[in-house]
Amino acid sequence: MSDASPTFDESTPLPTGLKLVAGGTAPHLRRRSWRTKHLVFAALMLPLDAWLVAEWMREGFTVPLLIASLFAATMSVRVLATFINGSDIRVADGRLTVRHGPLPSPGMPPRTVDVAAVTALRSGASAHHFHVVAVLRDGSEVSLVDPASSAAQAAYIRDVLAAALGVEALGEPRTTAADEKYGAFVAAALLPLGLIAIAASFWSGMSSGAEGSLQLRGGDGPDLTFSPDRCVAGSTRGFFGAELTASDAPGVVVRVIRDPVRGAVVAVERNGRQPEVFGRAQCSRLELQVVQTRTNINGVWAVEGSADVACEKLDGRVSFSTCH
Repeated sequence: MSDASPTFDESTPLPTGLKLVAGGTAPHLRRRSWRTKHLVFAALMLPLDAWLVAEWMREGFTVPLLIASLFAATMSVRVLATFINGSDIRVADGRLTVRHGPLPSPGMPPRTVDVAAVTALRSGASAHHFHVVAVLRDGSEVSLVDPASSAAQAAYIRDVLAAALGVEALGEPRTTAADEKYGAFVAAALLPLGLIAIAASFWSGMSSGAEGSLQLRGGDGPDLTFSPDRCVAGSTRGFFGAELTASDAPGVVVRVIRDPVRGAVVAVERNGRQPEVFGRAQCSRLELQVVQTRTNINGVWAVEGSADVACEKLDGRVSFSTCH
């Protein structure tokens, strides 16, 4: 620390994201947190959050939806914080202080350093990540700003504080035009990937499906194993339940029905012939579950459920979801 009074040239051009607070001979800087890439992240998170809200309204609570919502909420809060938060950097009363806020900033605690203990200010960069640290007399370092928005910003903060404290400025952050725009480039690259992920999630949520197998014996055709892979809501066929089909068993249709008069029944139709109906009188086990979900697709309320049956000519278990 030199004995000369600190001086600072306020005419020095400010890098983007920094503001010099007028008044006093010691520097007082304010730094905004958001950068170009955060605008891209915000553009990504808004439609994701809107989609999740719509899913909660349609489906209600599900574990995957809860996990996705917690992740999105965390990311959204972090993005929001970058637009609200900033850093206050000042030298006053023999102390160098750095404060971040007003929202909590995990990983960026406030710093207060005795200026008499500072021997140098150093800036650096690694993997397009810029920072400023204070080097103390005992050889330790205190992180002041991490990350800085750019190499120019890190160098400016370093030089201003070093001049004010009369100590050495160390390090030359690597800086090229590509380095300065790297963060925005990465965010822009992530945007279409994020939108694709959202579209894929939306599609998976809207896609119907069925799984399991049923053994069909006798009746109007040979014995076969029916493994459904498609389903439609029974409401489109005039009943409450689901109609199941299999790509490897053309002409075979299995209907899982909850009928207000007959109760739970399974109807098997082969090649357009009269369906064979299996009720409790024909089966030793007939457990059907059919639930109307909150998902409405093209005016049809989707259903999900399962059928677990043991009958003389029909045996097995199948499940189905988002049938519409």
